[in-house]
Amino acid sequence: MKCFIIIFGVAKGDGMEISMKNLMRYNYYRTRHNMLSYLIFLICCVIALVFTDESYLTDPIVVNTPQSLTGVFMNEVADAGIANILIVGCYVTFEFAGDLKQRCINYELISGNSRNKVFISHYAYSFILSGSMITGSLLVGCCKYGLTDWVITIWNNIAYFLRSILFIYILSFSIISMCMIFAVLFKDTAKSTIVTFVFLFLSCYIMAAIASTISGNSIVSAYEEPPLALLFYPPYLWRWILNPELQMSQLLGVVTVAVLWCGSAFAIGNYFFSKLE
Repeated sequence: MKCFIIIFGVAKGDGMEISMKNLMRYNYYRTRHNMLSYLIFLICCVIALVFTDESYLTDPIVVNTPQSLTGVFMNEVADAGIANILIVGCYVTFEFAGDLKQRCINYELISGNSRNKVFISHYAYSFILSGSMITGSLLVGCCKYGLTDWVITIWNNIAYFLRSILFIYILSFSIISMCMIFAVLFKDTAKSTIVTFVFLFLSCYIMAAIASTISGNSIVSAYEEPPLALLFYPPYLWRWILNPELQMSQLLGVVTVAVLWCGSAFAIGNYFFSKLE
């Protein structure tokens, strides 16, 4: 009933802009009043704070790591960021599957919205939510070295940090978006979350293990001259893109790959969503 009350205003809209706005507002309302959202973000912050360490500078993951707080941040993203992708990915899938299981999606549809519009709203909001939680927690992780120094570091390297935040959003979601397909297929929170966990664990951590195996004495060497095939795999690109010396053509290539993965996940998920009863 709460879903119906929140979404009912959507039916009063005269166009897609108003309708989509209400759908997004519903998703925001649900997140803001869900204690699980705050708990997940807190867990991600704790992980970032605990695992972020100056040892990243002596045994780096990222190629061309500078000996500074910026270097600590980029290796924190490469390391703790993977754990946060797994946690946030499971949470996003759990919430979307919960909407399907509890028939909240049905209220959105009977309010006069097309299936495409409803799926787009959930897809877009999941992109914003997942990127914000992962980025926010990783920024919190470096606060352990002093808030003033951290702010100064960001300001002095603002171009790199803006670039990093952009790729945190698009690359994390290019991985997580695939998991939304599981929510549509299973329409069950438990099954969808378990399959998502297994998928993310295999795709992210096994990739990291493979990189460690082929790197020899230093893991950083696994990201210096990657095989062409790995440049089409987002979990690998997650670490590779953090290299501050990459050229614009390489950055655009990563954007293209991430968009293709997100687009593929959207097309598959929307297809199965359109077939739901």
